[in-house]
Amino acid sequence: MKRRDSTRRAAAVAAGLALAAAAASAEAPTPAAPVEILVEEALRDSPSLEALRERVAAARELVRPAGALPPPMFELMLQNERFDRLTVGESGMSMVGPEVRQHLPWPRARAARRAAAELDVRSREAELELARRELVKAVRQTAAALWSVGQRHELLAHAAELQQLLAATVAALYGTGHDEQAAVVRARLEGTRLARQQLELEGTREGLQAALARLLGQPPGLAPGRIAALPTAALPPPPWGEAAVTSSPLVTARRLAVAQAEREEELARLALRPGLTVGAGLGYRGDLDPVVSLRFGLELPVWRRGAQEPALRAASHAAAAARAELRQAELDVAAEAARLEAEWRRARSVAALVESTLLPQTSAAVDAARSAYLGERGELSMVVEALRLWLEARVELVELQALTAAIEAEVLALVGEVPASPDRGSPVQTGGAQ
Repeated sequence: MKRRDSTRRAAAVAAGLALAAAAASAEAPTPAAPVEILVEEALRDSPSLEALRERVAAARELVRPAGALPPPMFELMLQNERFDRLTVGESGMSMVGPEVRQHLPWPRARAARRAAAELDVRSREAELELARRELVKAVRQTAAALWSVGQRHELLAHAAELQQLLAATVAALYGTGHDEQAAVVRARLEGTRLARQQLELEGTREGLQAALARLLGQPPGLAPGRIAALPTAALPPPPWGEAAVTSSPLVTARRLAVAQAEREEELARLALRPGLTVGAGLGYRGDLDPVVSLRFGLELPVWRRGAQEPALRAASHAAAAARAELRQAELDVAAEAARLEAEWRRARSVAALVESTLLPQTSAAVDAARSAYLGERGELSMVVEALRLWLEARVELVELQALTAAIEAEVLALVGEVPASPDRGSPVQTGGAQ
């Protein structure tokens, strides 16, 4: 009995040292590039953003031509009184010379076209801003997921260390005839389960790193490794519905779509007005004096009912549809902001509860189960179950913290950039009762 008590006391000391080492290692995470630097790299190197910036530049180049006059028409005129021979220079009505014609759209049409082109530039800019915010959100959320994987991997490693010590203790007791073989099998089985979870996390980590590399515009092998701290953000005080509707790129794009549709309706209405044509020519008549001709033309809206009027009605319907889409976008963004606020509050509340109650309770449960087993007052299954609860509580806290960061990234995508707050991503406490 003395030998058995001595063995179990040694195991208890070793298990306590393992938990102490786990807590110490958790306090000093491996340094990694701050998430804000990753965001800057993504905004600078993303090919998709570069493509959108080039499209904005292309749209700007089209503003001035949109309001320009159409190119003039150059013609060479020959007027001859007879069919059988050339009479230029012999007859007063025979002449040859150049003519120039210019089409003039109805007044205000050029300004309307230029305004429509400027609205297209603003729409492209809104599209760029939406893509930029979505990219930042994706980088922040992927970094939060990588941080979560790293924290869970550390927790599994600490649990595996304790499980190995426990398995060694059980094996030693079985070898001296003080425990059953089933206990040895149960201890090894639990260690295998933890090892399998570690392997699954490694696969998840590789997938997330590949996704982050794509967001950064880099090959998969150049993705950053372990994320040491959660991405943080200083959010405006909730509710966020009004701020989201005001600054959401989606709502901005819908507003610009309404302005564009109304401009197209104005252009369709101006198309009902006739266009003008002016021209001038010079006729050469040989020894006779040259002839100067001036021309003025007016388009006749003969096919107005079959062409221009249906186009105007279609433009009117398109403007009404754009206004309805704007109202729907405002409702969608406000509802999304309300949903994110509810999720954010829930995640923070549950995380606070887990951190303040479950973590110390599970640590106490591990200590109690371990003491009972070493004092021959409990079974091995109690220690294994307590260790599992200890691990699950800390994994849940890590997941809730990552979920909070992911929600904050979505809120930033709605309300825009705000100054960052101090780092919040401290590692989860892994130590139990010593």
